[in-house]
Amino acid sequence: MVDNDNFGATYEITEELIKKGHERIAFVSAKKKWTVSKDRLEGYKRALETHGIEYNSALVYHGDDFTEEEGAKAMEEMLVAQLPTAIIATDDLMAIGVSKYLEDKEIKGKAVIGFNNTVLAEYQRPSLSSVEIYGNKLGYAAAKLLVEYLENNEKKHEHAIIETKLIRRETFK
Repeated sequence: MVDNDNFGATYEITEELIKKGHERIAFVSAKKKWTVSKDRLEGYKRALETHGIEYNSALVYHGDDFTEEEGAKAMEEMLVAQLPTAIIATDDLMAIGVSKYLEDKEIKGKAVIGFNNTVLAEYQRPSLSSVEIYGNKLGYAAAKLLVEYLENNEKKHEHAIIETKLIRRETFK
């Protein structure tokens, strides 16, 4: 298995937002049963707990996929319950959907953070903060594990965890 520390990355983002004064932080993700969604949600929950902020299920949205439409739908549903001050979306496309929805409704000043640091994130206006997952390193590590297995026909390593980095842009408020 090769993956990022999805728990740790989301914990750190949530913690940084809390330190900036945010208490109503939304979490927008795809299917709840997906491992990436579970791990990132747990990181989010643990950071809230660590900082004494009660988990609010009205600020959590699980859609069907990582799309702009799901990001917009999440905001539409959350705005009925209560307005978050920051939104963590588990994919840049979802974060772009969140941002477009907020812009269309003329809601300003919200922190929005995505995942994957796609080229789209940098060219949004305002530019989207995003977690760099280092896809090339993920691919390299997966290939390396496979080659080791094929050459030695044994498991020397069972998994690799690749670091992440938050890329702060205009939406990190």
